Amino acid sequence: FGISVCLDQFLLVFTFLPLRAGIATFSSIKRRHMRTEYLRDLCNLVLLTACFLGLGFLHIGKLYHAVRAQSFMKLYVLYNMLALFARLFYSLGEDLLDSLYGCCSNPHTTKLRFFLTLLATTAYMLMHSAFMCLQIVTLNVSINSNDKTLLIILISSQFVELKSSCFKKFGHKNLFQLACSDVVERFEMFVFMIILIIQNTSAIGMGTEASLEWLRRAFYVGFLLIVSEFGVDWLKHGELGERDADWSEKIEGRSENEREER
Repeated sequence: FGISVCLDQFLLVFTFLPLRAGIATFSSIKRRHMRTEYLRDLCNLVLLTACFLGLGFLHIGKLYHAVRAQSFMKLYVLYNMLALFARLFYSLGEDLLDSLYGCCSNPHTTKLRFFLTLLATTAYMLMHSAFMCLQIVTLNVSINSNDKTLLIILISSQFVELKSSCFKKFGHKNLFQLACSDVVERFEMFVFMIILIIQNTSAIGMGTEASLEWLRRAFYVGFLLIVSEFGVDWLKHGELGERDADWSEKIEGRSENEREER
């Protein structure tokens, strides 16, 4: 269910968002005052366009060979840094987007504050997009490399979540955010695998023996990563549920509060 919600929001960005932004532009021409939801759609379209244009300057080939040339220890440090920065980026992005949407809905916000907030959010989106490209490249290296070192790092790094989550006390808000972040991680893994399959099969050629061999390795690596991701999440939430009898009630209570706030 969680992955279907993520898919719905993901497709919304590429389908209805441009249409809604076009309606917002047409409405702003007819009226001097733009509605809050229209201004929010325009801001989202600006962020999406900036990411597309900014990632065009990123040289994926150089990044791929730079990651592939690293030693075991450097890769271990690199991937743990990626995991750390992922949590920081998500926390920072949530605050920046809330601030931007707050500027859109507040009629007393000055233009200077609005544009500075939009600029800061755009810079964050570019950095986070480049970071996710690095994650995709790292996963691509693990698939194409005959050495299983990077694959072992990718799988073992997921078990670090047990250490950081299972021995802490969580409130209903933290548990709900933890469950949502786990759903997003699974969805990201599926999207990364789809991107890599499309990219590599188009480069190698569909139906060739090399493409079939690559697909076999890709499904093997993807299966191990997804199974380990699900296994770690089940162990984590199972341990939290064993320590806290009100675990499910806290998550349900948080989701009900979210619906009431909306």
